[in-house]
Amino acid sequence: ELVIPTLEDIRALVDTADQKGDADMALAIILGSQLGLRRSEICALTLGDFDLPGGTVYIGKAMVEDSNHRWVIKAPKTSAGYRILPLTEDVTYRVSRIIGPPDQPLISINPGCLSQRFETLRETVDVTPFRFHDLRHSFATQAIAGGVDPKSLSHLLGHTKASFSLDRYTHVTTEMQESAAATMGSHF
Repeated sequence: ELVIPTLEDIRALVDTADQKGDADMALAIILGSQLGLRRSEICALTLGDFDLPGGTVYIGKAMVEDSNHRWVIKAPKTSAGYRILPLTEDVTYRVSRIIGPPDQPLISINPGCLSQRFETLRETVDVTPFRFHDLRHSFATQAIAGGVDPKSLSHLLGHTKASFSLDRYTHVTTEMQESAAATMGSHF
């Protein structure tokens, strides 16, 4: 069953990762929840992908497991996977503290390890169980609830069709239902 993590759950995980000194995990959770990035995109990022003065990050590659069970960097599956995204303050702050050459990986783990470490961290925090990928669902749902239009959301997620983003990644929250009821009630 799909679980959409709350903002409180996400913050608790980031805080716990920080307390444990796991900067890679804290940053990965922030990238997944605030930019809607996939594990494979997060693990493929290098410092050179970030334009901190311009406030953007270039997404144009993914870390995937090849047929020999090795982690390799590949191009996105579709042209929509190539995108430039605006940075949040949290991402800008954390990335600005990392010193290294442009080709330095942002985090030093592969997507498989990221999932395992996330699961281990999540089990130590009192939150509803959810997968790392559910951070992406949370991002999409919060974006729509916050008024982001479907086409923009589709671009942010790297999808070719807005309908796919809406069908697959956005979920109705109680707050969205209450807002819809209030809107409809104001018409009568």
